Amino acid sequence: MAIADRTRELCAQGLKVARMQTGEPCFNTPGYIIKGAYEAMRNGYTHYSNSQGIPELRSAISHWYKEEYDALIPPENILISNGAICSIYCILGTILSPGDNVLVPEPFWPQYKHITTLSGGNIRCIETSETNGRLTPNLFERFVMPNSKVLILNNPNNPSGIVYSREEVEEFLEIAAAYSMFVLADEVYNRITYSDMFCSVFRARNYSKCKDMILYVNSFSKTFAMTGWRVGYSFLPVNLITGVLKFLQNSVTCVSAFVQYGAKTAIEGRKEHQEWFSKTQSVYMDRYTKLTEILSRKNIGFIRPEGAFYFFIDCGEDSETFAFNLLEKEKIAVVPGSAYGKGFNQYYRISFAVDQESFDRFTAWLNDW
Repeated sequence: MAIADRTRELCAQGLKVARMQTGEPCFNTPGYIIKGAYEAMRNGYTHYSNSQGIPELRSAISHWYKEEYDALIPPENILISNGAICSIYCILGTILSPGDNVLVPEPFWPQYKHITTLSGGNIRCIETSETNGRLTPNLFERFVMPNSKVLILNNPNNPSGIVYSREEVEEFLEIAAAYSMFVLADEVYNRITYSDMFCSVFRARNYSKCKDMILYVNSFSKTFAMTGWRVGYSFLPVNLITGVLKFLQNSVTCVSAFVQYGAKTAIEGRKEHQEWFSKTQSVYMDRYTKLTEILSRKNIGFIRPEGAFYFFIDCGEDSETFAFNLLEKEKIAVVPGSAYGKGFNQYYRISFAVDQESFDRFTAWLNDW
């Protein structure tokens, strides 16, 4: 039985499980965003919408990235989707042909593998156990092979929290360009970081030269606590927009219009409601600091996260056995590292963006472990 199924069983029995496996913010969506969507519904935006995304939202995103990164992303290069996962599915489904290879460094979000397989491609895992979960330019180039089509660069990374610097991102882009590869830049955690090291692809000095090979994906889910709203977006070269749009039109048709107006409100009201964002970041930082202190004091191995809201911790044994035992004995649910690649079977992932009771129970257990 899968750990997720057993967790649901225990919860159905009325037992309290510390759900440290949940990969979403513990905060509710800010009220101002809900109000924006509600007003849109009241104003009749409950019909089909433009499949590429309403012009108002694409324009708001374009202005946001110009202000934040000085990136010139025309609204016609932006596509709105049902979450980042839908963007990735539509992109890979469009560009992959049978036999194409998608490179992804371990540890990685499992859906990359599933989507690649569904799209007819082959996933090729870059082993990073010797570099503590970090992709290096040498490793990347070593794993390039015939029919290598895409490098997936998840920055910050889920599950490890690793972030990549400007120099690293620039080298990855140079290598990909040399082999005529795309780089799918998944930056859904780009606004949840704990160091100055993180570099978006837009801050790479060779971005302008490489922009036609960059497939950028992001989402409103993590930054704005809008996971259930299912609204993501991608920036794509003009020559790919038509194909990816057709894929989206023939799968999900469009994103609900009132949801998109809520997302537009999220962007436009972010400064006025900065207090909410400061509060969430403060909670994440406090929990990050507490977990780092406990793990370091107890000499427990872990990959130090520099972004996102996860810790990838060494359990010293088979991760599935460890996770099942932890669930049965302590009623604490975590994700085995085996889900994120073969090279990290002795690790497990926890999220610290969870309810306070779950966090307290886990830290109390960790202190006694």
